[in-house]
Amino acid sequence: MKQQLLCLSILLSALLLSCKGEIGDECVTDAQCSPGQSCDLISEGGYCTIAECREGECPEGSVCVSFENNDQYCMASCTSNDDCRENYYCEDSVGESPFCRQNP
Repeated sequence: MKQQLLCLSILLSALLLSCKGEIGDECVTDAQCSPGQSCDLISEGGYCTIAECREGECPEGSVCVSFENNDQYCMASCTSNDDCRENYYCEDSVGESPFCRQNP
């Protein structure tokens, strides 16, 4: 019985460690985001992203956005505000594709 509990514990730990955030997910540290991503703590609740992206290089479900200050980040794609998490909206007036952006 002890060995079975140990195996179950190891399996659950492995599953939890493999569940990393996707672009646009909340975070507090880079470790909460998928490999190669960072946690942007300037955004409310943190925002898993990839900085200095190029168009077509962001993971599925995200788009590379060039902001007013020429910084480029992978941002979560959306078609409506319902696709974005709380306190974020679907921005469609910046860049070529709509993305989830923090409410002003």
